[in-house]
Amino acid sequence: AGAALCVAVGLALLWWGHGLVYLSYDFSFLIREPKSPDDLLIIHLDDPSFNKLGQDNTAAWDRNLHAQLLYRLTEADARLVVLDIMLDLPGEPAADTNLARAIRENGRVVLAAVLDSRDRKQAHVKTTILPQPEFVEAAAGWGIAALSTADKAVIRHYNAGTSTKPALAWRAAELLEATITKRAHAEHPVFWLNYH
Repeated sequence: AGAALCVAVGLALLWWGHGLVYLSYDFSFLIREPKSPDDLLIIHLDDPSFNKLGQDNTAAWDRNLHAQLLYRLTEADARLVVLDIMLDLPGEPAADTNLARAIRENGRVVLAAVLDSRDRKQAHVKTTILPQPEFVEAAAGWGIAALSTADKAVIRHYNAGTSTKPALAWRAAELLEATITKRAHAEHPVFWLNYH
């Protein structure tokens, strides 16, 4: 009877285990005071911006607009700029040159890359898709812009990537010399996200 109970409890934890872990994580946000970083600015490519600036879609966004923003952030002496926009396809040549110049002049720009997953009979292959070479050469670094989702598409974990394929946020933290990146064994951690 005791063995059967242990097996039943073990199977129940396998079945509901992740749900209980996620619930314990989510519960902490209900009982704590929300925190907001005071030294962070997020600039979105939102619908009002699309309409006001006459842009059709993110992929075809005029890169001169990105360059203008970078010049303003350079003037404002931003500590770091993370461009979470894929720049893997060539754009209009003059706009690409302007954006590469703005990235280089800023000197503290981190660019987004992505992993392209392909399944083959023999293996599951992930290829890194980098921004165009002129942008990579001008940037302070790049990182993989990807998050893993669990049940119900709620993102709770963050993986810092690897030394050859760092996550975008981890590469930004390294460039800012964040304390967490200097811890022993900090190279490949998995973190619970702390939503602000």
